Order: sequence, then C-alpha cells, then structure tokens
Amino acid sequence: MYEVSVSHDEGVARLMRSDPEGRIYIGRTRNLRNRLRGFLRGIEQGRGHAGANIVYDMSPRQKRWFAAEVLEGRLRYRFVEAAESKQDRPERKAILDYLHAFGELPPFNGVLPGGKGSRAQRRRARRRTD
Repeated sequence: MYEVSVSHDEGVARLMRSDPEGRIYIGRTRNLRNRLRGFLRGIEQGRGHAGANIVYDMSPRQKRWFAAEVLEGRLRYRFVEAAESKQDRPERKAILDYLHAFGELPPFNGVLPGGKGSRAQRRRARRRTD
C-alpha cells in the first residue's frame, strides 16, 4: 500500500476538516515501476493511472500548482508494507478511515476499492451473467 501526499503547513483542505498529512491518494500496487510509469503517462497523455488522469484534466493554473508541488519536493510517497488477505485489505481500510475522518475520499481516489463501480465489482457482475 502507498500514500501520495503534499506537504503544507496548513495541510490539505477537506470537507469536514483539513488533512494535516496532505494525503491526495491512497493506493496499492504489486509493481511500483509500472505504477509510476502509468502515473507519468496519465499526467502527460490522460491515459494511465486514474489519479494522474485527474492532473491531465486540470486547468492550466491547477497544473502549474501541481508542477510546483512536484518540483519543489512537496509531493511525497509513503510506502506501507502490509500483508493482504481478502478479510483485511489495508488499502480499503485506509481509505475508509480517511472517509470517516474527513468526510470524503482523498482527492485523487475516484472510488472505494471493492465498492460499486470498482474493477472487482464489475468482474463479479460479469461472472454472474456468464
């Protein structure tokens, strides 16, 4: 599991309260190199990592802000090693904890893993129709 955050003294404003850790994405990956490649492709082309696709669709002013965050070293990755099983999914738990604490998902997370609209949900629906 990993978290992407930006460092600011005031944190990142959220619906219920500011996130002092500045988390903008919580995710997981088995292959970090491919994930980073997809993230960069999403920023440049709008086809890649879902969170990076958001950056691609930003206004020019928002893109300048994001680029400054990266160039000035305020964008951080934090990796958390966690054993994963179907009963204990650390990524989903971390996102749910965030949702309960701040009233919304992290800005670059589009859906809750395993929830409606997720890849796993669509796979299960396809199996039922086959």
